Amino acid sequence: MIIIVLKNLKKVVMKFLYERNLPLSSEINKIKRHNLKEVNLALFNKTFVKSNSEVAILDKEVAESSLTNTQKAEKLANLLTGDVYFNFDKNCFCASKMGFISILGSNIIIEPIFFVTDDCMAVYIILVPSFYPLVDYDFLKKQLEDLKSPYINYEYLDKLIKEQRNGIFIIAKGKYPQDGNCEKIIPLFDDKLTPGQIDDKGNIDFFERNFLRSFKQGDTIGKIIPAKPNEDGYDIFGKVLPSSFDNDPLFEIGTNVEKVEGFIVASSDGVLSITGTTINIHNLVKIDGDASVYTGNIRTTSSVYISGNILENITVEIDGDLIVMGTIAAPSKLLVKGNLFCVGGILGKKDSSYICEGSLQSRYLRNTIIYIKGDCIIEDDIINCTLFVNKNIICYSRKGIIVSSIIHCNKDIIAKYLGNDRGSANKIYMGHSYLAEQNLLAIRKLIMDTQRVEDEKIREFKLNLLSKYEKNILEKIYNLKSHIFAINFIYADNIIIGPLAEHKISQDYAKVTIYYKPGPAISIAELPAKILDRIESIVKSIKFLEKVEQQFKGTDIAEKKSKST
Repeated sequence: MIIIVLKNLKKVVMKFLYERNLPLSSEINKIKRHNLKEVNLALFNKTFVKSNSEVAILDKEVAESSLTNTQKAEKLANLLTGDVYFNFDKNCFCASKMGFISILGSNIIIEPIFFVTDDCMAVYIILVPSFYPLVDYDFLKKQLEDLKSPYINYEYLDKLIKEQRNGIFIIAKGKYPQDGNCEKIIPLFDDKLTPGQIDDKGNIDFFERNFLRSFKQGDTIGKIIPAKPNEDGYDIFGKVLPSSFDNDPLFEIGTNVEKVEGFIVASSDGVLSITGTTINIHNLVKIDGDASVYTGNIRTTSSVYISGNILENITVEIDGDLIVMGTIAAPSKLLVKGNLFCVGGILGKKDSSYICEGSLQSRYLRNTIIYIKGDCIIEDDIINCTLFVNKNIICYSRKGIIVSSIIHCNKDIIAKYLGNDRGSANKIYMGHSYLAEQNLLAIRKLIMDTQRVEDEKIREFKLNLLSKYEKNILEKIYNLKSHIFAINFIYADNIIIGPLAEHKISQDYAKVTIYYKPGPAISIAELPAKILDRIESIVKSIKFLEKVEQQFKGTDIAEKKSKST
């Protein structure tokens, strides 16, 4: 009951026939979000009204008034707004349509008995016991037709009403798009080389590199996600919802790998090697002795374990990893597509350049020209070398000396000594990416070739595309976030070359970091304390070789004995 005071009508007593301020809108929002389990159906049952049903009545009117009955009714008609009208004959407010009534203050909202979800993927209808004796089926159908949805199931709706069912029912639904994909291979191993592992003290052990990953025959390498087609969907209004198709297989199977019941497994014992996106298992070939004139050149798709040395003038081409327990002494050609681990050192050969497409670890590098796509980890010294390293150079576990060398390093250089007090300085291209440089040369050759294309439109299109690639590569030639960490000393006369200028070290510096500052110019600062803390863990990290030997004990390998010369 509510009492209202109006001009010329001192007091009007109005009684609502439905409960006010019910949380109807929150219940409706649950339905629109497909959250049907928490919907309070009893609330909908008590709020259902039919068209022209009485909503609020006037109990009595207390006061003298000079207004006529018609004028009084017109005044009262403005008391409530929304989906009601004032019935002059009954002297009350009535519902203007069928649905669920919500009374909030003086505003009346009558919601329909069906709702379209927020994502337009379904139409839900609410049927409650109070609906059936009051049902206006023709009005309901007209409301549904106004939706203009081609997917409303009127036959199912007729059945629900005929059987006087109660609850929340879907009378129209769309179809969600089904994304498709080609057959995919998901690796069940870590296919990335780590920069190191953090020990319990928080120090980084740079030599815990995850170099080798061995598998036995039948071991699971990855799982297969079956291919499935994509299919577009649609909402209840017929709007097409496009699907997508993932055409990237992620990985492909290669040597000694096969598919078995939804998985990829190793078909033989060996060492895992990833070439591009191809997963291979390379059998370990062990050469007992030296790679020498006796063995001849070594060309294999397997990983190779050499218990002796690689001697002068031998050609070595290996698709897997190379482990040498002795020294690599001036081979004619050295191409390793995996990682290279040499217990001794590497001596270069005049006019020969070597390539390692993984990471390299050795005791020393001398008189060598070598390209390394991964990290270069050296224990003692780098002397009179030309290095092109795509990642980090780490030279400080033992002597840690780099002298008389030309260094191109895309990331960080960590060494104990850079140069010496006898003037054996280095030329260091700080942050320089040789891979980006190679790509730039290739792109510029393509640009030159494209300029000779006769068709003007094709030539212009290709040149615009190649120019974008060229600009992108130019931005990657120098890594301005690279550093040089001189653990003990960097001596005068070392030359640091950046993207804009050469910087000659004018004096000896102890324990410093060299880095780019805005410009980009070279700046020298104190060595961070965390770099010094890492040195304590270096002695422990050299136990990598013991792990390699244990890894292959008892493994079936192809053994060949060599006569050392």
